[in-house]
Amino acid sequence: MPWTNRGQSDPTRMPNAARTDSHGALAGNAAPGGVSMHPPPATPATSLDSLLDTPLLALDGNLWTIRDAVEGTQVFGGNGSGKSSGSGRTIAEAFVRHGFGGLVLTAKPDDLQQWVGYLESAGLGPADIAQRLLVVEPPDRPSPPVHTKDGQPLTLPTCRAFNFLTYEFDRCGHLTTDVVSLFINAMSPGSSSVSGTEPYWNDALQQLFTHAVDLATLAAEAETGTPTLRLRTVMDIISSAPQSPLEAASSGWRNTGRSACWRCIDLVAEKLVRTGHLVGGRLSDFSRCLDYWTLEFPALSDRTRSVIVSSLTSKAAGLLHSPMEELLCGEDDPLTSPAAPEETFRGRIVVLNLPVKLFGEVGRFGQTLWKTVWQRAVDRRTGKVMMAAGQRPVFLWCDESQYFVTKEDVGFQQTARGSLAATVYLTQNLSNYYAAIGGALSKAATDSLVGNLQTKIFHALGDPATVEWAERLYGKTVRAMSSRSQNLSTRDDSIGRGASSTLIPVVEAHHFASLRTGGPVNNYQVDAWIYKAGKPWRQSATTAEALGYPEVPPHILRCTFRQETQ
Repeated sequence: MPWTNRGQSDPTRMPNAARTDSHGALAGNAAPGGVSMHPPPATPATSLDSLLDTPLLALDGNLWTIRDAVEGTQVFGGNGSGKSSGSGRTIAEAFVRHGFGGLVLTAKPDDLQQWVGYLESAGLGPADIAQRLLVVEPPDRPSPPVHTKDGQPLTLPTCRAFNFLTYEFDRCGHLTTDVVSLFINAMSPGSSSVSGTEPYWNDALQQLFTHAVDLATLAAEAETGTPTLRLRTVMDIISSAPQSPLEAASSGWRNTGRSACWRCIDLVAEKLVRTGHLVGGRLSDFSRCLDYWTLEFPALSDRTRSVIVSSLTSKAAGLLHSPMEELLCGEDDPLTSPAAPEETFRGRIVVLNLPVKLFGEVGRFGQTLWKTVWQRAVDRRTGKVMMAAGQRPVFLWCDESQYFVTKEDVGFQQTARGSLAATVYLTQNLSNYYAAIGGALSKAATDSLVGNLQTKIFHALGDPATVEWAERLYGKTVRAMSSRSQNLSTRDDSIGRGASSTLIPVVEAHHFASLRTGGPVNNYQVDAWIYKAGKPWRQSATTAEALGYPEVPPHILRCTFRQETQ
């Protein structure tokens, strides 16, 4: 059923931002070193700069604004460190309170329930939660019911059919290269390369998919008058392409009833070329496409051809089986809730309920494709957010972010401020990124990604690589170190004292290991070190006490977040 009913309030209406926070402490009674919420401004911002300077949080007395948020946030913390229930929950609630729309990618089966809890903690009741949340999940595998804190079941609007390829193809002006890059970039985390060592394989894969998409869209136009795109048609073309020059020239292959590839070629030739509807550059595209499928592709060696084809079909196979095909590659269902990226521009929070722990690689791949489509839609509104009515800041939320990183993340973050998009990535450590991206360029890709997320939050860490990286990030300082020596002999005893200057890390390894991780043993308090380049923090005794010396550099901040207690 549609997500709105007659008599319901406007789905773009945001809840009253001045509602009392259910935690109390976060709303204004935070302990020293704690976090407090700031309500949105009473009047709408009149310019981009004034909107960017809107406070979202107070971190130990320091304002963290929309400007800080849209410059990106990376949260690190080991298992059980409190990153999701501490800083993660606090930031999520701030986004909700200020009317942000957003896209949430999921890794664990309980992520949807966790987000229901975030909205409820931000002061939203069941009706408001149903207005803000929109769940994307397969039609025949609905998730377990979610519930409120008091155990009441909660019915959420659900999208069960959204064709991401058709959406992107239409929005990008029917550019084949845009769709090809979307698909291929999502195939390999953190890099545009399917093969990190042999550029030929990447180029060959892109060539294969480009000609398949060209032929599929031209055939759809010849048949229906509209150049639409279906993944199944693309894969049918590839799977039925000739395997040798002899087969390409045979009458057996050139049979419209046997080969989808030849059927599409014949359809375009009859309906578009011979009728004069295909001219100029588009006619040249078809000519190159015809040469590729009848001459170049069949001439490849069997091994080369199989490697190129299998690298694509192995990824796409999961999207062509139920339930993913109906959800992401079929016809959009007008009777279910709409889930186009533009829904988030109006304040909806779209949760991709395809957790990697349940759906495996196909869940990761499907969510990564969805994320890339959303990022491109957000990029298209860069510079327009203050002119289009009803546009709101948006966020991208990835817990266990190592599953979902792609090459496009860096480019997206570089223009995120102009499109009012706040990226929040949460993961245990840098090593997760290195392992997920893989290859010789994994460190460079990770450094580029994390370097473009300006706010960095460190909870308790147990990974040496991340601790060493964080130490270098905060830099070093000169400290006076005293020394004492004693000489014992049969003639006389002597004691010597001295002092020397030593260069040591400002925040040392033990400072990350000793952070509180929440739970009843820590009175539900979660500690973190926070870093943001170019932002001088107002210092407090809390930070100085944690470091152990009073001369605290302005870029150092230690903060305490409060977990929710039942």
